[in-house]
Amino acid sequence: MGLLTLVEDRPTPSAVYNWRVYMCAAIASFASCMIGYDSAFIGTTLALPSFNNEFGFAKMDPTHLALIKSNI
Repeated sequence: MGLLTLVEDRPTPSAVYNWRVYMCAAIASFASCMIGYDSAFIGTTLALPSFNNEFGFAKMDPTHLALIKSNI
């Protein structure tokens, strides 16, 4: 007897306790964690002075710099 095969005694529709609901919730949770990790990692990397010096961000004009940073 598994977690998803438990019998629910409350008057809740059976569609609520479907494996697809749990799978969608798990995938959405994992995706939000990955998006947050990616944003934090890239954002802090772009703020590092060593990264800016290595790629010459100080020498770029503002529009080109914005394009490069958005592509990164």
